[in-house]
Order: sequence, then structure tokens, then C-alpha cells
Amino acid sequence: MNEPLNPLASLIAAKELIKDPANWTQEAYARDARGNSVQVLDPTASCFCSVGALYRANEISGTDQAVPGRYFLRKAAIQLKGDHPDLDVTGPMGLNDHTDHECVMEMFDLAIRLAQHGAA
Repeated sequence: MNEPLNPLASLIAAKELIKDPANWTQEAYARDARGNSVQVLDPTASCFCSVGALYRANEISGTDQAVPGRYFLRKAAIQLKGDHPDLDVTGPMGLNDHTDHECVMEMFDLAIRLAQHGAA
């Protein structure tokens, strides 16, 4: 296993994994080509949710472990909720599961900008 990436590199790599909507999923960290939920490091995993993509990009298997970039992804999700009061989400997983791919990409773009500026 490699060392985890820094938050900015982690966000960029995770976004790259799911930039194609075919590689993105909802209501599971990762899925195989048949749509079955699998572990994020499973070799058959072919699509990921926003947080699952962070774990996959960092080669971290346990989704209960800290992962670089998640702090900024959470900040971005909360900020997007402020921009869209109709969203009933509290973080990146809720935004991932209750919106669409375009909104998830918007969350990643904002998280990357926050990480670039080291927003605390």
C-alpha cells in the first residue's frame, strides 16, 4: 500500500476516478460491473461514490479510517447545501446519494478550490 496522498492530490485523483458518470454510483462506496456493492479496493470495483473514490484513490480499505481530502469535501457539501436550501444533506455522502453526478462534480470542484487555498 502506498502512502496516502495529500488532500489536494487526493481530491483530484478521486474526481478523476468518477468524472465519467459510468464510474460513479450512489448508496454504496463501490460497485462492480453488475451493480453489486463491493469493497473500495476490490479489483472488480468499477464505480464509486464520492467518498469511496477518495478511499480508492488513497488505497485505504477501511471506510472508517480518516482519508485525505474528506474534510474539504464535507466543507464543499455544506457550502453547496447553503447555495441549494432544498437539498436535505449533511455531508458528501448525502449529497452524493440525493443529487446527481453534475452536483457531485460541483462538490469536488469546490473542495479542490478550498484545498488549494487551505481553507480551514
